[in-house]
Amino acid sequence: ELTFTDFGRSSAITAEPGQRLTARIQAAAGDIESLVGWAARVEVSDNLVIENVRVSDGGLNVGSSPDFLVSLPAAAQQPEGEWYAVYADRVASSNLLEYEETIREVVAVFEEADVTGVPWIAISTLELGHSYVFPGIGYDNFAEFGASWEAAVAAVGERGAAVFDSSDRLVESRDMYFIQLRPELSYLPEDVAISADEPYRQYLQLFVHPSGVEEFETSVGTWIETFEELGIEHGWLTYQYMTGQDLPAYLMVESAASELDYHTWSAEVEERLGERGWDLWVEAIPSIRRLNQTSGWVRPDMSYGALADSE
Repeated sequence: ELTFTDFGRSSAITAEPGQRLTARIQAAAGDIESLVGWAARVEVSDNLVIENVRVSDGGLNVGSSPDFLVSLPAAAQQPEGEWYAVYADRVASSNLLEYEETIREVVAVFEEADVTGVPWIAISTLELGHSYVFPGIGYDNFAEFGASWEAAVAAVGERGAAVFDSSDRLVESRDMYFIQLRPELSYLPEDVAISADEPYRQYLQLFVHPSGVEEFETSVGTWIETFEELGIEHGWLTYQYMTGQDLPAYLMVESAASELDYHTWSAEVEERLGERGWDLWVEAIPSIRRLNQTSGWVRPDMSYGALADSE
């Protein structure tokens, strides 16, 4: 039996072991506003299986019934490694100031209630929205995380509920996905700090051909070998998107004290690489479908209980 839960509402279906399952579950009328953008939690016996489920109203008016559509293998296993759950809000530019003030109020409410078990790191970007990164959360412990979050919401009471409602009204769309750190595809990972001291982030999203994963990862290994040979002292972290609708995909992250600092040492790295930098890209490009580069900032003012312990 599979139980689909969207943090409050649930339904169930049954299937044979190993069968690929597709389930369509209708929500109660009037629930669209609270459901849009949330991911479903799927429990399979003693295993927890997550699929990136997007809820939308399909152009219907509030008061109609949206559907969840889930398709997943019935016995997925979480690969070993360091996992993160990421929730991303996209907000209209005209509402950004109000939205950020509301999130700061969320943090204040959590601090006053001394909530534990749900630390997050907030990062703001123009293209990727405001992301809230929950370290250590993957398939295997997502059920426990959901229970901790429900307990946190209960702990902050009516004031917290009112603040959540205020922030939700400002969100145009919401996404949720899992990423996994790939240390073997990272260079000097200790150099990429998630801290208030190095708040500037440079992100490179790399969307890879399904048939080109091995080729791509081999090319990243060549980058690492070249950087090591040249003694370059600036590193990056590589994450792999584990859920989503445009896979396989990777995220490379660099950090700096400021945007000026980043561009200064980035120019130095390019000079050190010389023509070899171009050769490295020539090796990697055939395996890449598309890429996207953007920047952002770690936001201590919108983070809760995680920055002090995260690097």
